[in-house]
Amino acid sequence: MAKFIHHTGTNGFGSAVSLMGSTDLNALSSGGTVTGSQKQQSDFASAQRALLVLEVLTAGWNVSAGGNLTGWFLLSPDAGSTYEATITNVGPARVPDFIIPLPTVSPIAAGLYVSEGPYILLPYGYFKTVILNNTGANTSSNNHTLKAYPVFDTYV
Repeated sequence: MAKFIHHTGTNGFGSAVSLMGSTDLNALSSGGTVTGSQKQQSDFASAQRALLVLEVLTAGWNVSAGGNLTGWFLLSPDAGSTYEATITNVGPARVPDFIIPLPTVSPIAAGLYVSEGPYILLPYGYFKTVILNNTGANTSSNNHTLKAYPVFDTYV
């Protein structure tokens, strides 16, 4: 019978990879999208899954009931030259790769907010991350970040 082994790094995860830097999510309009920089699987030490964490550094915007950030990994079939199509302020025409639900508070508190799941599958090859703001309000301009913490699993 196969045995599951969870390889751990700091706090059980690999080193964080920034999907959205300290200015990417600043003042993002409600219903607006933003696209991060190119990443590739080797940036995650070839991990297949990750924990996504939105870090809100200071109290921010007012989130409506059911508010969230929806995200997609835009795939590149040719090593980063072209990416799958997306529509501004809508995203790609497919199911999102992850959702980060946010509490209905006024304003949202500083802290860490984790994607549903909590682990998401990482894409292979080259990709960019797109975020759609579904919170009902513009994000504040307080250096919010979106990071992925790789998880390494092995079956022996």
